[in-house]
Amino acid sequence: MDPRLIPLNGLIALVRGDGLWPRRLGDQGLRIHMFEAPVFTIRGNITADAILYRPDPPLIVLAECKGGRSLQEEQARRCLVAESKGMFSGGSLPPVLRGPTPIPTAALFVGNEDHRPDLEAALSRIDLLAPLLTVSDKGARLIGCDDTHPLDGFEIAHDAGLPPARFPIDHHSPSEEIRELVAPILICAQARREELVDVEHVCRELLPEWSAVGNEARSVFRSRVDDVLRRLADSLLGEQLAYEPATKATPARVRITETPAASDPRGTPQSWQARQRRAAQALGRQRPRIEGQLEISLEDLAQTGGVGDQADEDRSQSGDNE
Repeated sequence: MDPRLIPLNGLIALVRGDGLWPRRLGDQGLRIHMFEAPVFTIRGNITADAILYRPDPPLIVLAECKGGRSLQEEQARRCLVAESKGMFSGGSLPPVLRGPTPIPTAALFVGNEDHRPDLEAALSRIDLLAPLLTVSDKGARLIGCDDTHPLDGFEIAHDAGLPPARFPIDHHSPSEEIRELVAPILICAQARREELVDVEHVCRELLPEWSAVGNEARSVFRSRVDDVLRRLADSLLGEQLAYEPATKATPARVRITETPAASDPRGTPQSWQARQRRAAQALGRQRPRIEGQLEISLEDLAQTGGVGDQADEDRSQSGDNE
């Protein structure tokens, strides 16, 4: 997981209790509405990293997740003056809270625990009073919630490690990081003998929170993935894949033109190994850099409906005929 995205993933874990993380925000009634949310404010428009809400008593929380050590002053000030009517205008107000009554809104800044001193200094330097949530693989701290703030602060320790990667990458990630995660999706599709894989499917596989991402960010990310798929098809993987651009009738997609899963099972392991080498070369390396991403065993393929089951079946039939 990109360290830049640890704060966002930590926020999600604290709402849902994912990965054995304590559900300290979820226990306060908060739910996740959306990510990369457009919000109109009196100081100008912003895109909130996340919008959380509570139905009763009503509350909206705009989360600004910072992967680094600094804050953008104007963005921070806009978060603090955001109101529910500005979310309604931007289309990001939770449906359950829509109505004539304004909903209390609070800003929450989220960062890495290692960066807390710098983030606290940045808030102090621009004279902003706002709660700061910081997360790490060992705990989480929400500090800055006074008696008038709608959230309760906390300081907790846990041994659950880093939060689950609900956002392992995002639309700002480098292309090489996206490629690293796209290639295994295509290999698994080969193992399942799928003929067509559309870009939208790949996006959903890459981002478990895809349905909650705002439309603009989805469009940018979809274009990034589309470009990666196009380049993979133009690389050494071109003999296995063909990129098909979107038309009025069909979405952009990849056609799998060749798969070892349909080969003679006696040569299948070698065929998959050759595909793995070509995939590594297409990614610009000789051996997989991220453990487990391209180390796909025959047992793994069998579990996804791939070559293992077919090979066992063919060997069984061969034995019956002898």
